[in-house]
Amino acid sequence: MLNPSMKRARIFKLMAFIIATLTFSWCLAAESATSAMALIKKTGMGRNLTSLSYQYAQGTVTYQMIVVNIGHVSARSLLLKEINAALPKYQDQWDKNLAEVYAETFSAAELESLAENPKDSPYVAKVIANREKIGRLMHEKSIDLLQELIAKALLGAFSSITPKQ
Repeated sequence: MLNPSMKRARIFKLMAFIIATLTFSWCLAAESATSAMALIKKTGMGRNLTSLSYQYAQGTVTYQMIVVNIGHVSARSLLLKEINAALPKYQDQWDKNLAEVYAETFSAAELESLAENPKDSPYVAKVIANREKIGRLMHEKSIDLLQELIAKALLGAFSSITPKQ
């Protein structure tokens, strides 16, 4: 049986171990987050926000109404103009979300390797193998952001073809 001072000493050791483990984990996570953001910025992975927004917007009733009113070519041009106008408000958060997903999926060393050699890194196969997971996580983190961007762009586009009263 342990006396009270021995119990306290064990508790303090356990607490110190837990704190050290959490601190180490936090440092690794921070390192991965930094490496992930460097990868996103260096490779321009987040540039797909424009095309993804357009792709999703095309499937909306609002977009179809715009097409009916001004034709496909003009509707495409107008919507892309509106997406690009709204993009600065959303791009940084999109990139941050993407970096978080990559930081959750890869170690700092893997991310650094991918940033240095995006096509020749030994971890390219791991990226390909995790593509579905990355897409799912990004969807979960960013669907609201994407919907907000699309709604803003569609509203701007529709408003510009609607006669003012």
